[in-house]
Amino acid sequence: MNTLLQSLQAKVETQSHATEVQTQERLNDFEQHLSQALNDVQQKIMQDMRDLEKLSEIAGVLLTFWVLLMAVQLTFPRLQNTTPEPGLAMLGLEGARLSRGPGGLGRVLSLPRGVTLADCPIPNLNGGEVCVETATTR
Repeated sequence: MNTLLQSLQAKVETQSHATEVQTQERLNDFEQHLSQALNDVQQKIMQDMRDLEKLSEIAGVLLTFWVLLMAVQLTFPRLQNTTPEPGLAMLGLEGARLSRGPGGLGRVLSLPRGVTLADCPIPNLNGGEVCVETATTR
């Protein structure tokens, strides 16, 4: 009976040792895969950070250029355009003036006397058009 017990004990110890070795190998493999995955992620993050840094330098340059351009444009505003639109005289709109606001923002059309706003025969869904009626167009 002693030999049977010793034989069983030896077999259990052998299997325990084999299981321990397998578990250690699996842990080592897992650690290697995890380490490689973490290194890959770190490399990707570093590359993304370098790319972001390059893009932010391009954006900074563009923003600086845009601010400089706006500052120059505001410093030297356009002169107001008071010349009449070409071809307005033949429609009875002589004396009409197109003026621009400060810095070239917006436009105002000054109509001569006798010219009134009218409904447009074909409405423009995009907007931006105004129809007028003069003695010539009535």
